[in-house]
Amino acid sequence: MKQTFLSVFLSVMFVQAQLIGLIKPQKMEI
Repeated sequence: MKQTFLSVFLSVMFVQAQLIGLIKPQKMEI
């Protein structure tokens, strides 16, 4: 039960998503 790991993992994914969106927002067509 390591919630810290999940928190860090979600944070990393969220940051990566923001970076990708900032770098190429047009490429991300969800």
